[in-house]
Amino acid sequence: MSSKKQDPQGFEKFINRLMLVKPRIDPRKSEKPIFASFQDRLFASALDVGVIFIMFQDLLAWISWNIYQQVDETIEMTVPENMRNAPAMEQFDFFVNQAFTSGFAQLWLLNSFIQSVIMGTLLVAVWVHFHTTPGKFIVGVKLAGKHGQGEPSLHDYIRRYLGFYLSMPPLMLGFALLGFDKEKRAWHDRVAGTTVIYTKEGNIFRRAWDLIKAQFKRKN
Repeated sequence: MSSKKQDPQGFEKFINRLMLVKPRIDPRKSEKPIFASFQDRLFASALDVGVIFIMFQDLLAWISWNIYQQVDETIEMTVPENMRNAPAMEQFDFFVNQAFTSGFAQLWLLNSFIQSVIMGTLLVAVWVHFHTTPGKFIVGVKLAGKHGQGEPSLHDYIRRYLGFYLSMPPLMLGFALLGFDKEKRAWHDRVAGTTVIYTKEGNIFRRAWDLIKAQFKRKN
């Protein structure tokens, strides 16, 4: 019986095609920076949120528990009998007043501020030292300066984090608009003068494959 010989070049082409990131251009063969797509940035962000939740959920829960212990009154979450037939806006005002009267709303704002400062400090520190995040590293993208050139400074990263609060409030439109920008910038990227580009090394699977090939060549 005759067996077909496996074409090593064909297998290499298959692996290269499998490992390519969107858009389907190999960043290693492009002289210009390739800006990360909306899908890859969204996936990287989802991974980062998962990492933050796993690593810091206990710390954030402990902070919240200690802050909300300061609430002396129990918020009545049921509508009183005399307001059952009241307009929806009046019922909403009732709950808002309950929240502020008990101090819950003020403590919620305090809790949000403290957690934002902690997460912002950690995130900016990671950006400054690595110019990427765990999620971005897995996807194969990193942070860069204007037009995909250079590395952002500490001040750029601080502005970028604060810019998140411009991108989030209007129904996350600040993030969604990166799909319509030539350099795939969200509002916080515009504020900070940053971009997100694909790395020459590629995603984590490309890095692993290149490492395996390098080890195989050493043995031969």
